[in-house]
Amino acid sequence: MNRLEKIKGDENAMLIADELDRVSAISAIYDMDGGKILVKSLMTDVSSSIDKLCSSYQTLTMQEFIGLSANIKTKLDLAKTLKKSVDATKQAREDLEKYLLENNY
Repeated sequence: MNRLEKIKGDENAMLIADELDRVSAISAIYDMDGGKILVKSLMTDVSSSIDKLCSSYQTLTMQEFIGLSANIKTKLDLAKTLKKSVDATKQAREDLEKYLLENNY
């Protein structure tokens, strides 16, 4: 029985492996040129929204203010997720290796 077959029955190992797969997929997007362009574009959009918010906050309706704020948050969250995925992948790999060593896999 190989190592992979052994961990298939271990729910904790599978949870860590699934997390590693998830963050690795996101990290792969960020590692590509398109991912870096996407993050740069998101940050440009955030900057533009902040400029609009700062320059016209006195005349914005409540809905416009909330819309701009939500736009900023959404784009910042996406950019952070992409950028943090590299570190998250490294951490998930370390967690899985540590778990496998501790449990004699």
